[in-house]
Amino acid sequence: MAEEDEEVPELDSVIIIGETLNETINPKTLKGRELRNIPGAANDALRGIMTLPNIGIPNDFFGVLYIRGSDPYSNLYYFDRTPLGYPFHWGGILSTVSSETLDRIDVYAGGYGAQFGLDAQNVIDIYTRSNIDDNFQGKIYLNILYSEGLLEGLIYDKVYYSISGRRSYLDLVGGLFTESQLPYFSDYQTKLVYPINDNHEIIMNAFSATDQFNFKSSDPHDGSAFFKNSFNAQGIHLNSTFSDLINSKLSLTRSVNILNIDFKTLSITDNDDHNEFYVNHISVNAPVWTLRGDAEYKVLPKLQIEPGLILSYSPIISTSYQNIFIDDIRDVSDEKSSQSLWRSENYLQATYNPTTDISMRLGVRLDYLDITGKVSVQPRAGIKFGLPTGLGIKFAYGHYEQNPVLSEIDINSALKPSLSQHYICELEHVFPYNTQVKLTGYYKNGENLITEYPKGKYLNQGSDYIQGAEIFIRQSISDNFWGWISYGYTHREQQLAVGSPYKPFLFDNTHIVSVVANAEVAPNTNAGFKWQYLSGTSESPLSSILLIQDPVTRGINPVAKSLDDLLKVDMDAYHRLDVRQTYKRKIFGLNITTVVEILNVYKRKNKIKLVVNPGLTDEENAEIDDAFDEIEAEFEGDSELETIEFGRDADNRFYFNFPQISRIYIVGIVIEF
Repeated sequence: MAEEDEEVPELDSVIIIGETLNETINPKTLKGRELRNIPGAANDALRGIMTLPNIGIPNDFFGVLYIRGSDPYSNLYYFDRTPLGYPFHWGGILSTVSSETLDRIDVYAGGYGAQFGLDAQNVIDIYTRSNIDDNFQGKIYLNILYSEGLLEGLIYDKVYYSISGRRSYLDLVGGLFTESQLPYFSDYQTKLVYPINDNHEIIMNAFSATDQFNFKSSDPHDGSAFFKNSFNAQGIHLNSTFSDLINSKLSLTRSVNILNIDFKTLSITDNDDHNEFYVNHISVNAPVWTLRGDAEYKVLPKLQIEPGLILSYSPIISTSYQNIFIDDIRDVSDEKSSQSLWRSENYLQATYNPTTDISMRLGVRLDYLDITGKVSVQPRAGIKFGLPTGLGIKFAYGHYEQNPVLSEIDINSALKPSLSQHYICELEHVFPYNTQVKLTGYYKNGENLITEYPKGKYLNQGSDYIQGAEIFIRQSISDNFWGWISYGYTHREQQLAVGSPYKPFLFDNTHIVSVVANAEVAPNTNAGFKWQYLSGTSESPLSSILLIQDPVTRGINPVAKSLDDLLKVDMDAYHRLDVRQTYKRKIFGLNITTVVEILNVYKRKNKIKLVVNPGLTDEENAEIDDAFDEIEAEFEGDSELETIEFGRDADNRFYFNFPQISRIYIVGIVIEF
């Protein structure tokens, strides 16, 4: 590892969780164990990072990982250096990777160096353990939603292995009463670490995740609905240390993203004549082969050079079939496409530490993507000053480009990458009693954004700006008492085309506060709480929070985006208190931990507003008003259904206020052996 005076000049991350492998990075540490034990996170570290400033939007359903106001589609996810298909099951219920083997998560929130870049303004880099002290250990976690298991150990005290997996069982229980398959999720992760010698080791990993349902009936006239979104990935990695001056990492990975949708509806008159028939089928298979290499070479005691490259190839197959038949009018579309995409990403950066108090980094990326046929040049720079008082001051600049996705290229092949420039300033100081304080201000300027304006026409005509501030105060007296307070302010405005007005997009002077604490209140007993507050968001398209698909398939068949003209989402002010208590004891030689969580302790009535925004005729509006009156009469007296508010807003648009979760009790058992 590098000496303490060799700190990275970049604003490398909002927070780095665990020990970093890159010796030039100055780590700011939160333990993975802390993130797993955050109340309300359901033992899920990826949900835990949403308590850090300006990461995610607090809510009960959607895993919307907006990082400093940037779209989740501009995030890049790695799991042990292998691309991760999508972060959450069903858009936000639970992350798609187990937290039990987690070593650390590095969250790069802009202003970082040139080692990451094409199609990414933010990077979530997840690493699992590569060693343990015991030859064998395991863990089983049981709760009412899903079960999770982990086995890990050492072979001949040398080769590390781990196997973990999860599965929900709503569909298994429902299968006792219906022939339909209710929604379920599953995932697994495996890892093998083989040290060849003291200087080289090989790591092999594989992981997968699936979200699926299949609603059907014995009566074919009732229609059917099948949905499956999944990914699987495999990787082999060679880590080498050639000397104290040179080390490298080389990875060959394959990841496959799969999407299958098959919806059918059928309506029949009394004479058994078909008057309505609807079929919609989408299938996407998108494998990506990637060769990635990174190296570090210490040219001089105070100068380090870091080159790297990524070569990727993706042969994508997509089919789409739609058949609509209404009152003797038929509309049929049948499309099949296959495209082979490849890209080349290259970077070079240098870190220079002229004194123990000054550190500088300068880097550049040269990236090429064949669908645009253009080479993008992306400079990065940063500097850090350490004052005698212990105060650290960082400045960072980053130039990031986002390429058009396939569904946009199909309409306009002349599209160019969108550009975003980040300017960040950060102050950091560690006070007595291990109290860490970070103050951050940032500004992002977007140009040549690809917008659909007018409808059905994609052009590089938009622009936006994002500005914000963060406060992060972390206290960690010992492993038995830790916690933090985070505050984030974000404002984002977007212009659809030159000459059109700037309007708030999702973040309209939005304030987010998180307070987390955990303590050992008695021997073998821990208790903690989490409180979060969201001031609210501005009205935005449905696809801005409904993030079911992974970035690859989103670009081919943007399912959620097709509803944006019809449905808008508005999150009202939100706050929630969660508490958690664990009690550990030994039974029959096994360590048994009982976990009790209470979500939304004081039963705050948080809501998500869904606005229907179609251009309906007066007659159609009158029909819907009559339907609302009938529904309201039917709901009367039903306490559960009455929690859904609906009607018309001031602009005469239909809206629904859907309740988020009320108070929920969760009991789980962890068995360790």
